[in-house]
Parts: sequence; C-alpha cells; structure tokens
Amino acid sequence: MITLFPNERLISQSTDGNMNLTTHRISYEHKSWGQFYNQSILLEDIISCENKDRDRTLSWLITLGVLFIVMAFIIPAKIAGILLGIICFALYRVIEKDIIVISSPCIKIKIIVTGMRRQKIIELVDKIEQAKNERLISMKKTDCNSNAPMG
Repeated sequence: MITLFPNERLISQSTDGNMNLTTHRISYEHKSWGQFYNQSILLEDIISCENKDRDRTLSWLITLGVLFIVMAFIIPAKIAGILLGIICFALYRVIEKDIIVISSPCIKIKIIVTGMRRQKIIELVDKIEQAKNERLISMKKTDCNSNAPMG
C-alpha cells in the first residue's frame, strides 16, 4: 500500500494493489525474475502515456511454431516437431506482454495489462491523463494565489 502525501488522495488502484494513481503521482510495483521494481512519477512530470499491444516483432515465433507442428506431420520426428512448436508458442506468451508505458523525462513505467480488456485499458489511460490535467490546474491556481498582491 502506498503512503500518501498530505492533501493527496487515491484515485485508482489495480486489483492486485501494484498500480496506484493518486492526485499527485502514479506508482507501480512489479516483481520479475527475482527482481523488485518500484517506480513513481509525479503527474506533472508525465510527458506521454501509450498503450502497446503485444509487439508484433516476435510474431516470427508463432510462425516458427506453426511450421514446426506442420513439419511434425511430414517428417518422422513427430514428437520433436510438436514439442518445438509448443516451445515457440510458450516463449511468445512469456516474452511479450501488453503494456501501458507512462514516460517522464527520466524514467518509463511499464504497467503490464495482459488480459485486461481494451476498454478498461483506454479508461485507465484516460484516468491518468485526467488526473494529470487536474494536477496541473490545481498547481496553476496555487501559483496564482501565491503571486497575488497583498492588500
């Protein structure tokens, strides 16, 4: 669970609690291959937010998997061909994930959203952009109030 700053409110949180969107920042925790990542970007520092579908650059793994399985019925080494095909499909599933990339000038947060419906992904990106907009407006109001002449 994220520790909130004074005057900070939680806007949205992933079901697993790894992604938190607040009125001030977005934070993401992720564990992968024995490593633990904890990243946070202040909303005013976000320069872009994008949804990246499964990268098609690895679609050659699917093609190779299909080729191995088709070849398994042509050549005598059927088990080896089917096994190699299954390995190619599994590699594709493990390597590539659907992600949302939130960028600042210094870091990128890559939120894994594999299995999330497209409409929910769009709603999440919209929430992030709306929260950033509201943060910038509130900061501008604060700046205007602090610059007001005393009278």
